[in-house]
Amino acid sequence: MSFPKEDIFELSERELGGACRILGYPARIRILNELRKNGAMRAKDVCQSVPLHPTTVSEHLRKLRLAGLIDVRVEGLSNWYTFNEQACRTSWEIIKRFFTAMGVPGVDEPSDEM
Repeated sequence: MSFPKEDIFELSERELGGACRILGYPARIRILNELRKNGAMRAKDVCQSVPLHPTTVSEHLRKLRLAGLIDVRVEGLSNWYTFNEQACRTSWEIIKRFFTAMGVPGVDEPSDEM
């Protein structure tokens, strides 16, 4: 017998799972970093920074957009993708709350790794 996830897992658990699932691909991490560093980019520009087939990059862009981590602006025939800083901060807060609740030390300390 199967139950809806809403009946089994708390909202915080579902939010954490979603945040981890969307960020669980190195290509998506690279795309987010490229958009954060470079500002608005077209898909073909992203493809030059991420060594994957354009179809694969487009699919990652689509998933990041659906998750709200990036925004898209249509200009003529081009889609311009941008980093959504507020949505990324929200995802970080979800992940940080989880590790803080588990008692992991240093979660609130700033890091320059990315």
